[in-house]
Amino acid sequence: SQVHGGDGMAIFQHPENPGIQIVMHTEGLIRKTTDNWMTVQSLVSDSFDMARFHSAHFIDEIRPDTIYVAHGLNLVRTRTGDTHWDVVLSFFGNGYISAMRQSDQNQNRFYIAKWDSGNQTSELHTSNNVHSMNPIFSVIGSGQLPDSLVASDIELQPGLEHKVFVSYSGFAENAKVYYRADQGASFVNISAGLPNEPNKDVVFEVGSVENGIYAATDIGIFYRNDTLGQWIYFSKGLPNVVVSEVEYIESQDIIRAATYGRGIWESDTYSSCPTSLLLTQANDPSNENYTGVQRYQAKNTIASTRRIVGGRGTDVRYRAGQYTELTTGFESKQFGLLQVEIGNCATSGVQYISKPPISGMLKRGTKFSK
Repeated sequence: SQVHGGDGMAIFQHPENPGIQIVMHTEGLIRKTTDNWMTVQSLVSDSFDMARFHSAHFIDEIRPDTIYVAHGLNLVRTRTGDTHWDVVLSFFGNGYISAMRQSDQNQNRFYIAKWDSGNQTSELHTSNNVHSMNPIFSVIGSGQLPDSLVASDIELQPGLEHKVFVSYSGFAENAKVYYRADQGASFVNISAGLPNEPNKDVVFEVGSVENGIYAATDIGIFYRNDTLGQWIYFSKGLPNVVVSEVEYIESQDIIRAATYGRGIWESDTYSSCPTSLLLTQANDPSNENYTGVQRYQAKNTIASTRRIVGGRGTDVRYRAGQYTELTTGFESKQFGLLQVEIGNCATSGVQYISKPPISGMLKRGTKFSK
């Protein structure tokens, strides 16, 4: 049931007491309940202003009463889960703290990204004593990270406090995600394969042997791991819409994507090219009114009985090593894009085009083979 209205940015539930929940609203507004929304407390302090519409924030999952919020160029903190706030870090000038992250391995390790709007420059800072009264932050990545782009997110590999991913928004070609393997190592540009679109968020796949990571962009989700060596499109079934956040749900081994105006979507995690695929209406991630973007590839065969609705934004692509068969029940309506290709699994994910493209209306009995 609805307990509050308005724009909400994040929800946190206490790991030990489900009745304690915190909602992050726009412009730094924070509301908290300790009795499952029977009563509500505002955690906003009148002594801090200059919060942006979407303010960066972080809640310490080990110490849930500790909350960090960006108010302009101030990093403020409550350690008591109420209206008692103190300034952790403050910068002079105009701008804001655009992203922050705490290590799950070492709760004293904290990262923040600062954007100076006056000088149009960005910096990445870190501290190893953030829980102290006066934590010390230092700049890292100078000369290695973009200094004229806003950092949109900071992600740490679970259990490794120095393994850092930083994503950037804006429209600078090949400057989207950077990675540092360890303390003292240089940041490396790992943007290959990402489109020149704003990058909103990155998330690491916990337990991934190949170090899988997902990126949320203005045109969907992309995936990368050590074997691929570059990003591939990972948005089958998603509407053609901005994805503002992506999260990995370890308990279910799935990812969830928050979109701009089209709700929250979920998907199984990435798997390598299967031997064959059977695509049915029962396992179709889309719905009867909208197909959206779908990408499928298999080493040998693909058989499909899907119903592709068509219409603007429909973009379906099949690629198989031996043949693709559109069997009884399959239908593809007009004004959508369906592409079928015979070939090996593409390591780049979506860089394959049918020869020739299949368009118009197709029904059962169509088979494409070598």
